[in-house]
Amino acid sequence: MKIQRSLSRGTKFEVVRRYLAGEGASTLAREFSIRPTLVHQWVSAYRREGSAGLRSTGRPSAMA
Repeated sequence: MKIQRSLSRGTKFEVVRRYLAGEGASTLAREFSIRPTLVHQWVSAYRREGSAGLRSTGRPSAMA
């Protein structure tokens, strides 16, 4: 089973910003160890919802 890691909103924004500035999805994916399709998903979410689209998704952490 593959371990998922969560990247911060700031990191996601940096990836999106650099993609929109002209860097390729494959180049960014290699640098950040993510799939190129994830870069495209983040860009899509950013275009739809702005920075709010880059929030973390999934289950919230358990509260003690």
